[in-house]
Amino acid sequence: WNKTNPTSLIPLIENPTIDELASATLYKILLVIKNRDLMEKTYQSYQSKDGFHVTKSMEDFFDVLPRKVNKGTALKELMTRYHLNPENVLVFGDNFNDLEMFKTAMHSVAMPNAPEELKTLAKTLAVDTNNRSGVAKTLVRFLEENVL
Repeated sequence: WNKTNPTSLIPLIENPTIDELASATLYKILLVIKNRDLMEKTYQSYQSKDGFHVTKSMEDFFDVLPRKVNKGTALKELMTRYHLNPENVLVFGDNFNDLEMFKTAMHSVAMPNAPEELKTLAKTLAVDTNNRSGVAKTLVRFLEENVL
């Protein structure tokens, strides 16, 4: 991000240690690791540390957030703020970083390219992918068929 957006205020820290990150004031760390073995080893090392919520957002991306910070807790906050019940909430997701959100909302839709674990949790599958307007097409289908 920083390399393509030089005016970005997002700090870029290359090759930090876990201890350096644990002592920093952070809101989110996005790690991109192309080597699968290194990716899995690094992912496991972050998962074993207290104070972090770790989730995969793509095959070679993972997010490191403060403990208890995830899409599910954010959705709960929004539901409380706007007095929404889980049965009145519809969410779409395509990767592991959507798991907590799927567990929070009553109506969840997984994109066709989502991991099998997410598809299993979803109430339904989208009719197409993100790149082919899958969210919009699924919403139209729901409206036409009075699904919700």
